[in-house]
Order: sequence, then structure tokens, then C-alpha cells
Amino acid sequence: TQSTWGQKKAGITNVPSSGQMVVCLMDRIDETYHQLRNNALGLGCSVIILVANDCDALCACRIFTKILQTDSIQYKVHPVAGFGDIEEIFDALSDNEDLRSLVFINCGGIVDMSERWAFNQQVKLYILDSHRPFHHKNIHSDQVVLFDDKEPGDDVPSFEDFDVDQDGDDEEEVDEDDDDFEIDDADDPDTQTSKKRRRKSGDTQERRSRRRIFADYYRGSYYGTTVSGFVYDLARQLNRDKNELLWLWIVGLTDQLIHDRIGRDQYIDCLGKCDEEVKRCFNLERETAEEDETNWFDTESGKVFFEDEYRFMLFRHWSLFDSMYHSNYVACKMSIWKEPGRRNLNQFLAKMGVPLEQCQQQYRFMDVSLKRMLRERINATAKDFGLEDLCFGSFVKQIDPRLQLSAADYVYCVTALLEDPAARLEGEQLGTQPTPKPDADGEPLPENKYWVKNFWTAYDALSTKNLDLLQRGIDLSIQLQQAIVSQGTAIIEKRMIQMSSKFNYVTLHNQSMPNITLFHHPIALYKLAQFLVDAFREEKKKTKKSKPMVISCIKGPTYLIVGLNNTAQSTILTRNTFGVLFRKAALAVHAQYKHDGFDASVIEIAKDDFVSFSTALQNDGEY
Repeated sequence: TQSTWGQKKAGITNVPSSGQMVVCLMDRIDETYHQLRNNALGLGCSVIILVANDCDALCACRIFTKILQTDSIQYKVHPVAGFGDIEEIFDALSDNEDLRSLVFINCGGIVDMSERWAFNQQVKLYILDSHRPFHHKNIHSDQVVLFDDKEPGDDVPSFEDFDVDQDGDDEEEVDEDDDDFEIDDADDPDTQTSKKRRRKSGDTQERRSRRRIFADYYRGSYYGTTVSGFVYDLARQLNRDKNELLWLWIVGLTDQLIHDRIGRDQYIDCLGKCDEEVKRCFNLERETAEEDETNWFDTESGKVFFEDEYRFMLFRHWSLFDSMYHSNYVACKMSIWKEPGRRNLNQFLAKMGVPLEQCQQQYRFMDVSLKRMLRERINATAKDFGLEDLCFGSFVKQIDPRLQLSAADYVYCVTALLEDPAARLEGEQLGTQPTPKPDADGEPLPENKYWVKNFWTAYDALSTKNLDLLQRGIDLSIQLQQAIVSQGTAIIEKRMIQMSSKFNYVTLHNQSMPNITLFHHPIALYKLAQFLVDAFREEKKKTKKSKPMVISCIKGPTYLIVGLNNTAQSTILTRNTFGVLFRKAALAVHAQYKHDGFDASVIEIAKDDFVSFSTALQNDGEY
């Protein structure tokens, strides 16, 4: 069914606004926290935290709850997957007299939250959200505090522009009795008519200017600063910046890079700040531990150090050959779905002087001397095979003498646990239709309960105390990536990619297709689209400009659809306009749809409306 989040609720009255911008910058975040803490004094559970189900949000939540625990502030965390979940929680909180603070982590910024919260007006709404653009009314609301790393620019609609969409038609008549409109020659009908026209023209131009501001501001979605970085900065300003919290910021930042939410330039800038913090924390540790090593610090368990990370997925926990074969970067650069591509991969390994037998066993069991010289040999050989950007700067955690986990490993692990079809029983194959597990009362859990269970599993996996969960996440991530590459190569080989003038598109119609249930999760479907865009760009880079991708997967009575236009860790990412286009196409054909997720480039369309929706999307002239 169509999401009703965008429709006004009857009886809701907005909190009066002064029109002042209420945006909290990083250097004042501690002052805002003191306000939250003071409002919690003498009350019960006065802080409710709503957390999106992504890796960066989980990292930020762990940091923030550590801070609250230090101040003995009672709180409750609610996982949310969309605005429908937020609405349900709001209804449940309507009679909570102790509630003073609603904290949104990676959610809430792109809709008017003060309008949606229609209950206790003493409640302050604190929004830490990397999704952009912020809803303009959140920026100006007295009840909402937004967190950002910069002041709102001139592109943000002003307080006076709030009702621009309610302005009349451009050809509406101007009130002739307007006292502000003076007429020098009241008896001259030609003069009076001329001045009315000029007034009318001026009003029309102003309305058009306002609409242009709105159109430019909302022309597409993008991402801002990582929320885990924001909350870590709060911990630092409060002198509670423990090393384990810094690691969570590093993981959250890496999540943004891996999922193409920020460009390389922005990542490198943030990475430099992380490196400064690592060195500062190392100096603090060294003062007490008198260590002689450099550029590492103790965490909750283990040490952390800077290291160039290869774009071989999970290579420390896989065989080197499989890691390279199933990594988007290497697979797409070498076109491993073709025989020459597979031959090139073997030649690459041979030229490095690494025997195939060594490459195909678990990395941790490889010859120690080979591992020591591996980096030097890879760097010397990669350019000969077109692998110019094979590394990116990152950090690694040495948990014990035999176990290393990079920040990227954590991201893959946590994300896999979030998208796990968690209804699977022990021994069931990944991607098969799951058998529902019973709850504590012996009743099967409803489908919407599994993602909540996944949320808490992934949340717990962020602690190095839960090595079993980390290993489970790594194993699951490997299986998921194998399925993505397998499905992606099948799509390419079967020529399932359709081309239009504006974008390429793929539709997975067959419900009996292997691993089809994996792609019922937006993250997995996004990763498949990411693989296809990368592959198509490498195939056509000499002849055609790479196009955006729309990929659809049948999901029972609906189609799950994802739009993607940025991949391969571009230097600067452009806005994703598919959110606007999806809603426009759905409304144009009166389709039943659900579009209430925090990522606007994801939509669900009723199966009966899918063909008409796709036609309208392809015919839209505004892309």
C-alpha cells in the first residue's frame, strides 16, 4: 500500500516557530548535550533514541549510549527501518509524561519531524542524520535541533518560503484594493492597468524564484558527515573519548566509503582527522604504558594501527584468490565473467610470484614469507593489469596475535548481519525461502520482527567481546558476496541489462531464481546494482558514458526497486535524483507504492502497477 507518511495528520498543530535556524555545529555539540542532560534530571526514562538499521547508525548509537551511561541517564533504543516505524513509536509515546528528548540517529532529517510529533510539546527533537537534504522546516523549527558540520547555505529555503507550494497560480489576479500598491493617476485607467500588470508580474517572478529555490534544494538526495563522527566529537568535547569509541567512528566512516555515500576527497579529509585522533590517543596511552611502538592504541581489546587496505574483500578471512575474484573492483576491472578475464587474474597472481596453491588456501595459512612480501609485489604488478587504485587508507585492529580485523571487515560483517534473512534455521541454505523460527511462546515470528533481531545481533557484533558474532558476520558476508557476483555475472552473460536513453535497468522477475530472497533487502539489491554499474562502466568506458542503473526484484506481491548513479568511490559524488523521479512516476500512474524508507532511492511498487510505473519512469523528461 501507499505510504501515508507524506500526508498531514488531522488535528496536528505545528509548534510556533520564530524562523531562526536551529542548527548545532560540531564545536557546540557539548552545549546541546548539556541541555539534554539537564532536561533528564529527576525523571525516569526521559530519552528515547530512534536508530536506523545501518552500520554508521549502529556505531553512533553505541558511542552515544556509552555517554548516557556515564551520566546515569535512563534511555531506551528503538530500531527503525522507515518512517512508518517512527510513526508507530510516536503513537506509543503519546502518553509518556517523563519524555523530554527524542534523539534520531541517521533518520528523521528529511521530513518535517515537528509536524509529526503532535503530543508533548516539552519534548525536544535532536536529529543526527547524514541523509541530505534536510527538510527546510526542521532547519527553522524551534522544537528541532539539527546537527551539521557547517552552517546552512544560501540554498536553504528561508522561513518566509514555507508556504511557497500554497501560492496561487502564476496567472492569479492581484488584489486591486491592496493599500501597499499606490497609484499616482487614479483617474487614468491606462496607467492603473499598467501598474497592476507590473505588480502582478513582480509577484509572479517572486513565486517563480521561490519555486526555483525549492526545486534546486530538493533536486536529489546525498549524504553529509558520518553520524558516528558527530557523536565521537561529543565524547571528545566531554573528555570521554575512549579508544573503543574512536574505533567505532573509524568503522562508521568506512561504512560511508564502502557504500559510496561520500566521495574519496571527503573520505580522505575525515580519515586525516581520524589519524590525528589515533596519534593523540597513542600519546596518551604511551604516557601511561611507556610503549615504544608508533601509531597504535589499545582498544577495548587489541591494538589499532593505520594501514593501506586492499580492495580485496575480506582477504584476511578468505583465500587470496577468492577474495580478488569476488571483489567488485577486481572482478569488474578484469571482467572475470569472461575467459580472458579469469586468465588475467591467474596471470596477475603468477607475475607476483605467488603459487596458485598458496592463493587458494585460507590467507591466514599462507606462507609467512609470502605474506610479508605480498604488499610490495602487489603494488609493483597491479598497474600492469589496470588496477591503479588498488588501495585506500584505513585502520586495522589487532585483536590477538593471530586475528586482525580491518575497519572494512567490520563494515562487511555488520552489514551482512543486518541484511541476513534471519528466519533461516540452522543448516538451511543461504538464499532459500526461510522457515520461520518460533518465538519464546512457540509462535512463528512475523517477518517484520526479523530485521529487529538482526539489528541487535549486528549491534552486539561491534564489540570485540563477541568474536563468535564477528565470525558469523564474516562468513555470511562472504556468502552474500558470492551470490552477488554470481547473480551479476549471470545478468551480464544473459544480456538482461536493458538500455534506455536515460539509464540502464534490470528486472529480476523469476521468483524461483537462486538466492532471489537475498535481494529482498535494499542493501543487497543496492550491492548488485553497484556491481552491474561498475561492470558496465568498465565494458563501455572507451565507447560510451556510464549511465545510472535501476534494478527491480520481485518480492511477493510487490517489486523492490533501487536507483543508483554513483559508484567506484568517485572523487565527488553527485546527487541521486531517483527518489524524486520514483515518487513522480508512481503518482503519475496512480500506483500503489511504499516509499517511506530513509534512502529515497528505494521504493516498493505493487506488482500490478509495475509495468505502467516503469514506462512512466523511462518517459520522464526531467532526468
